[in-house]
Amino acid sequence: MKIKLRHYAAPLLFLITIAVIFSACRKTPVKKDPGEIGGTPPPSGHWKRVTALPEGRIRVIEVANGMLYAASEQGVVYISTDGLNWTASTPIDRAGAITALTVFNNKLYAGTELYGIFVSDNGGQTWSSSSSALRSASSFAILNDTLYSGSSEADGVAALDEAHNQWLPFKNGLPTNYNLDVQKLIQAGNTLFSVQGVNGNYYVYDKSAGNWTEKYFFNSTYKPGLRVTDIIYDSGLLFAAYNNAVLISDGAGSTWSLDTVGLKKGPNPFERRALYAGADSYYTLNYSEGKGTWLQKKHRPLPGSSWAANEEFLPDVHGYVVREFKGMVFMATDSGVYWEPLH
Repeated sequence: MKIKLRHYAAPLLFLITIAVIFSACRKTPVKKDPGEIGGTPPPSGHWKRVTALPEGRIRVIEVANGMLYAASEQGVVYISTDGLNWTASTPIDRAGAITALTVFNNKLYAGTELYGIFVSDNGGQTWSSSSSALRSASSFAILNDTLYSGSSEADGVAALDEAHNQWLPFKNGLPTNYNLDVQKLIQAGNTLFSVQGVNGNYYVYDKSAGNWTEKYFFNSTYKPGLRVTDIIYDSGLLFAAYNNAVLISDGAGSTWSLDTVGLKKGPNPFERRALYAGADSYYTLNYSEGKGTWLQKKHRPLPGSSWAANEEFLPDVHGYVVREFKGMVFMATDSGVYWEPLH
């Protein structure tokens, strides 16, 4: 009897294996039970990897229209309604790394590092390329029912002509021989702000004049070598960040002051510092070369509070952005997306 059992066990195991593989290949949603969101945490802290998402580099997570989005280096957008269960989009053909995401007029827009901007009107099931000379997109901004994109290459700012699905130059007044890379484009109040280049200046769109005006962070002049990598607007306050500092303005950018109490500073002057305004806290992310990422946050109200009051260090993880979503904090990193409960 034992001999017969061995005789039939191998083909039976082969058939079971084939059935399991075939079943797995047919699943398009990337879903996990609520208890499975965990995975292996970094060596310290309460962070856990979202095991439903790839473990490779993810530079973008975004909240839009009550949904949470993450995007991979392989041109796939992952969508979640609860932070626990995820559905993968159809891969965008030849898109490469996705560097910006937004939802505009019920369409999903994905900006890439090298191959332009793609749009989907069915939640990522199909994609089309927006006609444009833009090679890259670092960020999107919406103002007066128009979608704008900033390019991290030398393409400046563009506005979407939605009727023709194409992007048109929107850079009247922007420089043409320096500060050509848009690090971040945002809507602030009733206008647009763009941080560009490595000269310590930024640009504000003057709607009445129909062009961009050059402004400065320090001493009303250029500061060569100062590369601001992020800017956010929240409740009348502007925050701008570079590797060693955070700047704050409560006067629509007319004056700026340092906001560095307790702030961690990285050794690499070319590393990006990221900012985020959550429901009750402001966040900053900074990567220390070869060591890990500092996440620091401070509760409102401002000013004068310390960034060190609530800080965490994620060793051996390169963090790019952070977002709050339904009682959780999510961080996009070079080894997937991590999460922890909001506290």
